[in-house]
Amino acid sequence: MFSSSKLYEHAIGVLDIHGCVSLIGPPGSGKTLTAVQLAFRKYRGGQGGMSRLIVYHTVKELTETEPPNGAYIILDDWLDQYMHFPDKLEEDKKLLDGFYAYLVKSKKVCIIFTSQQDRWKCFQKSLSNCPLFKTQCLLTISSQSFSKSELRKMIHSNIKHCYIEEDSESKDQTINVENLLKIKWDREFSFPVIVDLICVNMKWKR
Repeated sequence: MFSSSKLYEHAIGVLDIHGCVSLIGPPGSGKTLTAVQLAFRKYRGGQGGMSRLIVYHTVKELTETEPPNGAYIILDDWLDQYMHFPDKLEEDKKLLDGFYAYLVKSKKVCIIFTSQQDRWKCFQKSLSNCPLFKTQCLLTISSQSFSKSELRKMIHSNIKHCYIEEDSESKDQTINVENLLKIKWDREFSFPVIVDLICVNMKWKR
């Protein structure tokens, strides 16, 4: 369930200034959904002659076809392939550097990367000298990315979706929202995934 957050608003500013942003976080933390909402907002806004919204999954897909001027591009979970073929990253970095110089730096297109946190840590050092991944363009989705009210919205959306009751006291058929807010994120499971699993489990128990 998408909920605008301070990270989302910050990402808009980064895109406006740098033309690129990377959303990094654990599985299920909302990286792809945030990227889509971010690009769609810019798309609907029609800023800078925006003409298309395009989603790719590999650098090869990105660089083999030249996008139209003003396009917003999402390169989703793009680091996954290098877990099996790490040597290919060096070759693709040259393509990304050319893509940046020709299309991003000149403000012809904007690009949003998404990657899982563990993948990013594996390749962060290799990508540190690539202009697309400047420190100011890296945004990590974590518990600090959302206020308590934003986390509450996530919980209530899941509760409503699963038709579960909520209560201030823990009971077999109810959800205690305050207890859910105490859940800590970790590398394997993000807050949205944990809440979703709890709600779905509650629904099955009924």
